[in-house]
Amino acid sequence: MSKKQLAITIISIIILALIGGGAVWYVKTQKQEINNPPVTENENQPAEIINQQSEIINTEDWQTYRNEEYGFEMKYPEGWKIKEENNKLSFIDPDNYEDFYKWTEMQIGFWDNVDNLEEKILEPFKKYGYKTIYDLVEKEFDVYLYSNININGIDAHIFSLGSERRFDNYYLPSQKKNKSYIEASISYSHKLKNLILSTIKLY
Repeated sequence: MSKKQLAITIISIIILALIGGGAVWYVKTQKQEINNPPVTENENQPAEIINQQSEIINTEDWQTYRNEEYGFEMKYPEGWKIKEENNKLSFIDPDNYEDFYKWTEMQIGFWDNVDNLEEKILEPFKKYGYKTIYDLVEKEFDVYLYSNININGIDAHIFSLGSERRFDNYYLPSQKKNKSYIEASISYSHKLKNLILSTIKLY
């Protein structure tokens, strides 16, 4: 093979390699664009909280539950029923209530003399051999989450569980009673959950 033919062969190989590399790069770029579509910001998004039906929710006509002993306040929709059972207050949505299961949308309870919140939450599960709350979350199929959470500037905790129906349990430290917590359990799937949480106050 002459030097001229050798040079042409080498140049041809380089050109083919560049074309092949460019094709691979293009395919990868297209896949990334499909898997990661660009995110755009909507500067005109309204500040009002809306529910799943895109209705603006006005909480001014909601009823207020207040507990002076623990310094706790929250609002709940007008028309909801309240009943006391098992040392807790049950809030029932009449539009989403089934007598057969007796499900409620929300419960409020109060815990006193709590030295360790994690141990208190873990108590009913210890008989099954769980040693820590994190062991419980990892191994129990119907326990979804235990974590810190901030609710309207309040440092709280969330413990989420449920087999037939999932509930998020929020634990807020009372500012009036030492070693006491307010337990607010709210149906995970209820469309007003976040709006109800936004009305919680401690004083």
